[in-house]
Amino acid sequence: MVLVQPQTPIRGLKQKAFENYNSPDNGKLKIEGTLWATYNGAVWAVDWGRKSGKDRVDDLCLEEGAVIKEKALKEVWKLLEPSGKA
Repeated sequence: MVLVQPQTPIRGLKQKAFENYNSPDNGKLKIEGTLWATYNGAVWAVDWGRKSGKDRVDDLCLEEGAVIKEKALKEVWKLLEPSGKA
């Protein structure tokens, strides 16, 4: 799976997720270019690239951070479904 940077600039969490997806660490972990690297980039961006004024554990496990990660997981499952729909 090769992700190409879109022509229009991406910002915020999407940019951070894209940077993590392209990290050389993914090659060391042997996940470079995989769907796992894509999902991992999204989770990393939420966990480490986002600022929240709330309690960190609550946010990442129960609140907005958890919601964003759940949405990313649903998108991964859609890609794994033969029909492309979850």
